[in-house]
Amino acid sequence: MSDQAHQLPEAQAPLGDKLDTELVSVSSVNVLRQRIQLAGANELERASVSNAALAIDAYGLAVRALANRSSLQTFVSAVTFNNVTTQDLSSTEFACGPYKKAILYVDATIVGNPTALNIGFEFADVFTSPVSADWHLHLAERVRVTDFSIQRFALDVDSPGQLARTRLDSEGTTAIDTITATITVEFFS
Repeated sequence: MSDQAHQLPEAQAPLGDKLDTELVSVSSVNVLRQRIQLAGANELERASVSNAALAIDAYGLAVRALANRSSLQTFVSAVTFNNVTTQDLSSTEFACGPYKKAILYVDATIVGNPTALNIGFEFADVFTSPVSADWHLHLAERVRVTDFSIQRFALDVDSPGQLARTRLDSEGTTAIDTITATITVEFFS
């Protein structure tokens, strides 16, 4: 708690007339320690602990839970790539801004001999109804799978955007050579 207000020298007047302090005893010596005041100019502008965003013109301190891991998100559910479908942009869009990494769990069923499946993220930096021009393919983390001997695997990739969706592109798929893929994603910090 505040014990007293210490008068500041004239040179520091732009910072305020007085410095909020508290008296602390260290051994036999009394020390004045500066106390940080989390409030604005009047009594309505007090600090608060909240799990909600502060208004742009509010004073105070907002405390939120750290985003550690997201729940599992299904981005692609049993999409079949053949001579008709060769690309899938997931309709699921996830706000991944608080997260730095993602694990993509891929479950692929291979029939015949398709050539490859390219798996990656597209990111947008807007949260409200992004249009196709807002999405950017994250080329550095795009993975080209050509070995289909293991059809269930996980990919650990960076998550640099605000809003994410998956993008799958198949190569060498025909009516006979098909890939059916399901992608579930978990984001984490």
